[in-house]
Amino acid sequence: MFRTVAYFGLHRWAPDVLSSDPESMYNLLHEYIALRTFEQVSSGYGYSHVGINMSFVSDFALLRKLYRSFVYSYLFNIAKSEAKNPGSVAKGKEMANVFKRRSDVRVYSSDA
Repeated sequence: MFRTVAYFGLHRWAPDVLSSDPESMYNLLHEYIALRTFEQVSSGYGYSHVGINMSFVSDFALLRKLYRSFVYSYLFNIAKSEAKNPGSVAKGKEMANVFKRRSDVRVYSSDA
């Protein structure tokens, strides 16, 4: 995957989710890279541990919709949060782990 990103002259995979233009050449290149490498890895059973349905891997229209939904909603919200308050995403993940560990300890100590 990294080789494909480098092959197209990019330093890293970073679509411009804040531009709100999924049809820009820059974003279309990132989409192509993501979908093509996903298809290649899937056809080599690289995601078999996830249990994906291989019949959907060749459905380009579906994969494109899933990709755009993920990138332009989920990643958009992360980028927007990070732009508003730098470090907030990492801090949120760290706190989620802290709360999970506390929950695990609470469950373990109540069983004892």
